Amino acid sequence: MKVLIIEDDCRIADTIAMTLKIRWPKAIIIKTNQGLKGIDLVASENPNLIILDLGLPDIDGFDVLKQIKGFAETPVLILSVRADEADVVEGLELGADEYITKPFRQMEFLSRVQCILRRDQYETSNMPLSFGVVSFLPAKKRLIIGDREIALTMTESHMLETFIKNKGCTVGMEELAESIWGADYPGSNEAIHVYIRRLRQKVEANPSNPQIIITIPGVGYSLQTPE
Repeated sequence: MKVLIIEDDCRIADTIAMTLKIRWPKAIIIKTNQGLKGIDLVASENPNLIILDLGLPDIDGFDVLKQIKGFAETPVLILSVRADEADVVEGLELGADEYITKPFRQMEFLSRVQCILRRDQYETSNMPLSFGVVSFLPAKKRLIIGDREIALTMTESHMLETFIKNKGCTVGMEELAESIWGADYPGSNEAIHVYIRRLRQKVEANPSNPQIIITIPGVGYSLQTPE
């Protein structure tokens, strides 16, 4: 496993590296305190995971995230002191796989990292899944609705696969959390709401009036298909 840490505080970067080494002693850790250098390292080193701080000296962490997601599918975990809901939502909407605030708890951090890696290494089937006019190609992370082909992230793929396998039945929040992270955790509902909103922006003709991914108040979501 190769992990890229983009963090301006060298003491925190060292703590993160040491924490990762506890669980994965053979992990290769690459560190930089510069956002632009971090972007270059993603391209040259092809890490399995990126730990990203938002308060970088040369460029805002959100801009780093945008650029990384423009050319790489590498999972990104944001680790930041910025705990405002608006920052968490923006990070997840820009494509971060997780958002943890500092100071972080070691066991929670390791658990989140393990979930990201397990999700990213999940072996998908080459067989398409379908429900009504919706088809999903797991291996390619592509959703087909009519004549539209839509690229999905790994998180979105796990959610979509869960919806299709339930074939129109309601999927509860706990089941969605397990499909994404392997287990439910405090705060997962808020993250799921963000992922659903981002997924709707890709698949719905009018995301503010969804016709495909339907909210079941107080329960979860259901996948419907256009006539």
